[in-house]
Amino acid sequence: GDGCPLQLLLQPGKAERTEEIYTFVLMGSEGDTVTLSCNYSGSVHYLYWYQQKSSSSPQFLIADYSENTPGLSLQHDKKTREFHLNISSAAVTDSAVYYCLTQGGPFPNLQLTPQLGEASGPLLERATTVSLHSNNKKTLYNNCVKVICRKDLEKRTECAWSRRIGDGVAPCWEILYTPPIKKQTAHLQWRDLHGAIACNAVVSVMNPALSNVCPFCGHPETIFHLFIECERLLNFHTLLSQVFSSFNVQFSEKVFIYGSKERKENKKKWQLLNFVSGTAKLAIYVSRGNKVEERRVRTQPQCGAATSAAD
Repeated sequence: GDGCPLQLLLQPGKAERTEEIYTFVLMGSEGDTVTLSCNYSGSVHYLYWYQQKSSSSPQFLIADYSENTPGLSLQHDKKTREFHLNISSAAVTDSAVYYCLTQGGPFPNLQLTPQLGEASGPLLERATTVSLHSNNKKTLYNNCVKVICRKDLEKRTECAWSRRIGDGVAPCWEILYTPPIKKQTAHLQWRDLHGAIACNAVVSVMNPALSNVCPFCGHPETIFHLFIECERLLNFHTLLSQVFSSFNVQFSEKVFIYGSKERKENKKKWQLLNFVSGTAKLAIYVSRGNKVEERRVRTQPQCGAATSAAD
């Protein structure tokens, strides 16, 4: 650890303190409460104070984890990175050289660097070296996922709709959670933009026993089909188009899926239209879930009816 010597001299008279670069000389009176201070840089796990009297080796005095020690106390200010030794009712016998020491953790500071090989892409850009001691579990988890799934994530766009909508336009991420949009709607829109919705085209890959078709029209149910292409949505999209037209805005896939920034001059209008789009997507998703659940109930064995027939 790092050490810093402090010399304490106690004598009758007014307390006086002078400082040098490496050695601190503190003079005080008997019976005073004397405070010795040290500062440090970086992160530390343990703090110690040692006392060395003339013609003897330094002796351990107190640590930040020590229980109550008569006449001594240690204060640690993590914000200013200072720790203080308080000696109450100081006596001439307390005159000595004091050392403050810091120690890091018992384990080395391990660094993890994601090995992505030649893989690259928007979803892999933020995979950087992390410290096991200072990074949170979410950062560590994200890096592990990027390494394990690097082949699937390579060249993949951040938004599932980028290739379909094109124009190099990015979603308006900041409006997803803007009031009056509720959290449930915001979460759905975030999942929609990332393609993280369990539509049948995805679920059937993981479970071949399930069909990949839409529960309404029988076409393959991709995320694009779910919110845009299904024929059951034709009248619904026509209604949305009429609502947008009343605000002199042309309804389109881009506006519906990506939303629009709420600029100062038309903030209230776009707050309302973004809210309408989010609520419409939630209605589409919930009604689709109800249809799937209805079909599931129909295909389940009717135990009560079978029992009645047997009777």
